[in-house]
Amino acid sequence: LEESINAHMKTADDEIEEIVCRSENVIDTMMRIYAKHLNDVHNVNKSVIHDLKKYHPRLYQKIENKQGDGISILFPLFQRGVEQGLIRENINFEICTWLIKSQFKTLMEGDYILTNKFSINQFVREIIIKFTRGIATT
Repeated sequence: LEESINAHMKTADDEIEEIVCRSENVIDTMMRIYAKHLNDVHNVNKSVIHDLKKYHPRLYQKIENKQGDGISILFPLFQRGVEQGLIRENINFEICTWLIKSQFKTLMEGDYILTNKFSINQFVREIIIKFTRGIATT
């Protein structure tokens, strides 16, 4: 199980690195990363997350730590976006990264989202668009 998780993390790291290298600008990079995370949300069954938490807490913590490390890629992206004139300067990027991580974690693990009324895609689309519009310059 741990080897499988490690392989998945390595693949995810490689995909993120490729996204960063191939994107036109920071906004494009962020949108592509969000799309990747949306795909990940769809491909992971919530019961797997639940079972990892319950039966393999060390491995679950490893995933949590990796997600924390992964979200840190946004700090240099935000800074580059400010330099490119695409992201506002007066943004608290630490709070922004915390909000993004919390929203995606809620989508991955939360049982209280009204998924019978709205799809996960609709939630993620709204999160991404509202967040990006909020930090972007005109």
